[in-house]
Amino acid sequence: MVNPIILPCGQDAIVIIPDAQQWSQVMLRSAGLDKELGAEMLEILVQRLTPLIDGRGIPTYADGNGNRSPQSAAHDARAVDEMAGHGWIDGRHVAWILTLNESHSAIYATRNDSQTAIYVQDRDGKTIAMLTATPTDLNAWERALREALE
Repeated sequence: MVNPIILPCGQDAIVIIPDAQQWSQVMLRSAGLDKELGAEMLEILVQRLTPLIDGRGIPTYADGNGNRSPQSAAHDARAVDEMAGHGWIDGRHVAWILTLNESHSAIYATRNDSQTAIYVQDRDGKTIAMLTATPTDLNAWERALREALE
């Protein structure tokens, strides 16, 4: 059995459980409970989750209310024109990260200088979790995802 890959988000986590063929179940771990989100090939998960680590293509916001500086707003406006999969959740400009097979849960993200907000939605577009990942959390993601592919 392959070890689970734990991607921390404060007290919560996204947990990836790969099998021997690299097909991976994805779980949301929150308040000590695991909720199945869906599945995907490990290589695709790593490819789709990597932008959360370096912020590439992820919209920015200036404060917890979704307000952005004029520079961030201008950058995001250009990004929307250039990239598909951008939208709004809870008044925040978000980027689509991935949609999982089987249960069709989707993950979206937005960020500011100190944290990344990760939204998990069910197949009906209902937000089932909003996770917050700090730079320390994302450093752990980088190590875990890199080791997963070794």
